[in-house]
Amino acid sequence: MQNADDAAAERPIGYKGLGFKAVLDICESVFIYSGKLHVKFDRNASRQILHQYGFGQLDEVPVLRLPSLIPDDRVNKETWQLLTQLRHGHCSAVEDGQDS
Repeated sequence: MQNADDAAAERPIGYKGLGFKAVLDICESVFIYSGKLHVKFDRNASRQILHQYGFGQLDEVPVLRLPSLIPDDRVNKETWQLLTQLRHGHCSAVEDGQDS
């Protein structure tokens, strides 16, 4: 999860993505907006993908390993407004998918 710039930073903000992994443990879906990249990590979508490839019905799924792209036309208006505001000094936003 951590890139080379983060690892070399004088004051890094995280350690190997442990905080993000903790978010994935408590949320059914998480949306990431970083520049032009929009992805989601969704527990039910991951379960369906694994089932499609013959893994049967699983209670626990490796959500972090199965991101899905979010097309621009699927990003809601409120999120676009937030992203526009965040671009001034920030580069990424994380959204809990509960209300989606």
